[in-house]
Amino acid sequence: MTACEIHVPIAPTAPFFGGIRLLAASVRRSGGGLADARLVVTVSRNCEPYDIASTLPWSQGYDIEWRWVDPKLFDEFGMAATATQRFTYGFDAPLVLMLDADVLCTGSLDELFEQGTRSIAGVTAYVWPHPYLKYRDGVDRPRASFWPELFRFAGLPTQPLVSEYPGWKVMEEATNRHSSSSSSGLERLTRRFCPPYFNLGVLAASSETIERLGTTIFDDLATVNRFCTAVHRCQLALTLAMVRTATRPVEMPLRFNFPNDPGCWEEYPDEAADIRILHYMRSKEVDRDVFRASPERLRDFLQRREISPVNSFMQSQVAELGDTALGIDRPSPQAEPEPRLRFVRPLIPSSEKWVPFLVPAYASGWFSNHGPVVQRFERELQERCGIPERDVAVVSSATSGLVATLIALRVQGPVAMPAFTFPATAHAVRLAGCTPVFCDIDPDTWELDPGAAAEAIEAAGCVAIIHVRAFGLCRDTSQVEALAARVGVPLILDSAAAFGGHTEGGPALGAGGAAEVFSFHATKPFGIGEGGAVLAPPSIAQRVREVINFDLVRGEPRGRGLNAKMSEFTAAIGLAMLADFDSVLATRREACARLTEIAEQDDRTEPPARAGRPPWQCFPMKVAEPRMCQGMLDALANRGVEARILYQPALHRTTAFKQHADRALPVTEDLTGRILCLPVYADLSDREAAMLNDTLDHVFRVADRSAMSP
Repeated sequence: MTACEIHVPIAPTAPFFGGIRLLAASVRRSGGGLADARLVVTVSRNCEPYDIASTLPWSQGYDIEWRWVDPKLFDEFGMAATATQRFTYGFDAPLVLMLDADVLCTGSLDELFEQGTRSIAGVTAYVWPHPYLKYRDGVDRPRASFWPELFRFAGLPTQPLVSEYPGWKVMEEATNRHSSSSSSGLERLTRRFCPPYFNLGVLAASSETIERLGTTIFDDLATVNRFCTAVHRCQLALTLAMVRTATRPVEMPLRFNFPNDPGCWEEYPDEAADIRILHYMRSKEVDRDVFRASPERLRDFLQRREISPVNSFMQSQVAELGDTALGIDRPSPQAEPEPRLRFVRPLIPSSEKWVPFLVPAYASGWFSNHGPVVQRFERELQERCGIPERDVAVVSSATSGLVATLIALRVQGPVAMPAFTFPATAHAVRLAGCTPVFCDIDPDTWELDPGAAAEAIEAAGCVAIIHVRAFGLCRDTSQVEALAARVGVPLILDSAAAFGGHTEGGPALGAGGAAEVFSFHATKPFGIGEGGAVLAPPSIAQRVREVINFDLVRGEPRGRGLNAKMSEFTAAIGLAMLADFDSVLATRREACARLTEIAEQDDRTEPPARAGRPPWQCFPMKVAEPRMCQGMLDALANRGVEARILYQPALHRTTAFKQHADRALPVTEDLTGRILCLPVYADLSDREAAMLNDTLDHVFRVADRSAMSP
C-alpha cells in the first residue's frame, strides 16, 4: 500500500494527456516520500470511452490508472462531475491528494502528508464572487452579499470571512478589469476575504475526510447549481461540504500552489524560493492548453527567451524531466478499443506438447474410430475422475454427447429441463427426437427446481430429466437425484462447464444421474478446441460409443446414430492438457476466491451460493436487477474488461424454442438478465488478477447508487 493516492480530473484531449505525462514525471522525480503515490486519472465523457492505457503506452511506465466518469453524473453535472466524482471513490492510502493536470511537482510533498492526514489542507483560492457569476433568480446582488446568501440558500450558518488568498494584491487588479465600476472599500474587503475555500488544483486530505466529504458533495454541487452559475462551482460545493461535515481545514503556504504569475513571484520572494507545486494557469506568456499539446509545442516553450522568472523556472523544471516526459501520444477515440481482458482467452497446449502423443496413431495409421490415442485419453480421464463404477466415452462435443446419451438410454418423449441454460441443451433434446419441457429454477442455486420438475413430469408425462449445472458450478444434486429415482425416469446431468470440479467435500464430478456430460470446448476450463465426454456405467458408455459411430454393430446399423467421434488429434491435445490441468484449476480458483470476497462486500450482488469447488469457467454473480447488471457491464467495458450476461434470453423466449413455452417460469424470468459473468483465465497473471479485482471493486465503489440500485 502506498502512502498517497493522487487523483486528477481531465478531459480526453491531447493537452490534458500531455499535462498528465508532465505531472506524473514530476511527481516521480521530486515528490519525496510521496514519489511512489498511486496516480488515478478521472476522464470526462465528452467523447466515446476508449482504452486509454493501450492508446497511451507511456502511462503504464508511470503506473497510471484511468477511470471514466460515470455517464449519469456527467449528464447531470457536466465537467464538474469529473472533478467531484473523485470524492466518492474508496481509497486504500492514508492520504489523498487532489491535483489539477496543469501542475508540476517541483519539491518534496512530505509536508502535505503531515498536514493533510490530520484533516484537510490546501491553499485558499482567489476570493469570490467571480466576475462571470450569475444568480439563477436573476437578481443582481452586491458582491459583499455573495457568501451570506450562498450559506443561507444552502441552509447553513454564515461563516466568518477570515481566509485570505496570499496573492490577492496581485490578482485583484485582474479582477477589477472585469468590473464596470470601481469597488467600494467594503466590497474590496469582502472580495479579499472568504471562508476557508480551497482551490481544487491542490488539495490534501486524509482518505477518511475525503470519503466523508463525498457523502454530501454532489448534493452541495446541486445546491450551488440551483443558486448560481459559476466557473468554479466544484470549489463552492467543497466549501459547503466542509461546513456541512464540520471539517476543520489547515491552510498551507503559497509554495504548495504557486501560480505562474510574475506578480506573485515578486510579491512573495520567500515562497517563490521554495516552490513545491507550480500551478501553471493561463497567462500571456504560457497557455497551458498550447504548450503541452504536442512535443513540438513543448520544445517551442523550452526555447523561449525573455520570459518572467517564474516561467523561466517552469522551463527549467520541464527540461529536467528529460525527453521521456516530452513526447505526447495522441489518443484515437474514434477507434474501437480492444478490451484488455476479453471474456474468453483459451489456453490450448502447444503443438510441442501434444504431437508426441500421436506416435501410436501414426504407427498404426489409425486416426479415427476410437483409435489408440482416444482409448488412452478415455483411460486417463477415468483415472482422473476416480469413479470405478463409471466408464468414459469421449465425443466430438458435449452437444453430441447429450444426443448420444438420450439415444443410448432409449429416451423418447418429453424431457424436463431448465430454460435457463445455453441453447445446446435444448438443441440436443430435439436432435435426439425428444421434446423439451421447460421448468423453473431455484432462485438460490439458479438450477432446476426439483418441485417444478416434479410438476412437469406429472403434467406432461416427462420420461427423462436433464439437470444443468449452471455456469459449471458444482452444487449438490441429491434432491433431483431423489426425484428421478422416485418417479422412475433417467436423470442426465449437463455439466458442460464443470469438468474438474467437485461438490463441497465430495469427489470429482462424473457419478451423477444415469450419465454426466462434460464439454471440452476451447471456452471451457478443460478447453482443447472441441470435444466432450460422457461418464456413465460401462454398459451405457459402450452404447454411447456405438451411437456416435452411426450405431454400427459388426458393420450393421441397429438404430438411430450419428457421427460424433473424437479424432486422435483432439485426444492428443486432451492428453497434453491433463498434464497441466491442476495448475489451471488452481489459477482459476485463486482468482475467483478474491472476486467472491469483493462481491460479498456489496449488498447489491450475490456470488454463487453453495457452489462447491467448481473449475470456474467464468465468475457469475447475481445482481439486484437487470438495469444495474447492464450498468455494471458498461462500466466494466469502459475500463477494458469484457463481461457478459449469459443465458439471455431464456430459451422459452427464443425464436427456436418459444413453441415450448407452455408454463409460467417466474424465477427464470426474474433472473434472466441479472447474472453478470466476469472473465477468468487459466493463465491469468498476477497483474491481470489485480486489474480485474480493482476494476470490480471500482465499479462497486464509484457507480452511481441511484442508477445501480433497484
